Amino acid sequence: MTAEPKSYSTHQPPPLAPSAAPASRSNAASPFGFPKSSRLLKHSTFQNVYEVGRRHFSTSMTFFFLLSDNSGASDSASRAHVGLTVGRALGGAVDRNRIKRRVRDVVRHQLGSLNAKLAERNLAAEIVINPKKAALTADVAVLRAEVERGFAVIAAAKPGVQAPQQPRRPRASESKPARRESKH
Repeated sequence: MTAEPKSYSTHQPPPLAPSAAPASRSNAASPFGFPKSSRLLKHSTFQNVYEVGRRHFSTSMTFFFLLSDNSGASDSASRAHVGLTVGRALGGAVDRNRIKRRVRDVVRHQLGSLNAKLAERNLAAEIVINPKKAALTADVAVLRAEVERGFAVIAAAKPGVQAPQQPRRPRASESKPARRESKH
């Protein structure tokens, strides 16, 4: 005698084991989350960070950041607001999205420690991370170390804005002097 498989009606899915129940996204906030309140969302904010903020360079990304005093604000869990920019020069949409996913994942693991360090100093930070092409192929451990180092530099920096920059020297490719012909 063979056991017949249990059939379920088309209106009810099979029961799930307690551990396989889908988790609700609205439950408790994950310690490694990257909520909307921690992101830079407005173009004007990105522009302000680029124009007024300071920079920190690493092998696979550049950090642009602007620190401000947070003494008048309420004690919020999110003191750091992070945005990512990945330009078209880094490749096609698939490559750019892969870079964003990799950097976003590393950032969300380091965001809690940055928020804690900023809270100790009563500061808030707006950060724009501009990955380089190397972020596409770099090992995740290397990316994590770079973000950790960048966030440490940001957390230790003095609040305020960068000193006004002196105009940069034009590159050789921007202003080529007329070639003099040799009399040889």
